[in-house]
Amino acid sequence: MFHRFTLTSDYTPGQCRAALQGATSGGKDSDAPRGFLWGRWFRLAQSEYFEADGRSRIIYTVYGTMKAGENDRTSIVCYQFQSLADPLKYLMICAFIFFALCIGPISLMAGKLLLYLRAALLSGLVLVAADWFRIFLSCKATKESLPSTIGEFLREILHAQD
Repeated sequence: MFHRFTLTSDYTPGQCRAALQGATSGGKDSDAPRGFLWGRWFRLAQSEYFEADGRSRIIYTVYGTMKAGENDRTSIVCYQFQSLADPLKYLMICAFIFFALCIGPISLMAGKLLLYLRAALLSGLVLVAADWFRIFLSCKATKESLPSTIGEFLREILHAQD
């Protein structure tokens, strides 16, 4: 569900940003990683199918920071998340559940906001656990390991190594 890794690139941070920008400019329909860059921060997401029938999908998301290292190299710290464990998706799910619970008269809702927030966070955790369990059962049934090529994509594009 969560994996942290550090890469060292032969490129400068500016060259890394340019390489990522060019490599992630594919359309939404392609299987290539999609990404966003904010200064030295970036986010990449890629869908991968892991069953013979091609129906079961897992989405890997990588958040990372780039900073200048020694000898004009770039140090890249990456955090990889699997499917619903992505913090952005988790927060959106929790916000949706929270607002769904808050529908109703304000007089009834005012005293229960903390309870609703706890329920939303717990429900989000249950959904993340259920998604992980779904992936685990599919992998166990097909005896396949999870594909994850997003790390190799980063290594190739940025000429980086661990």
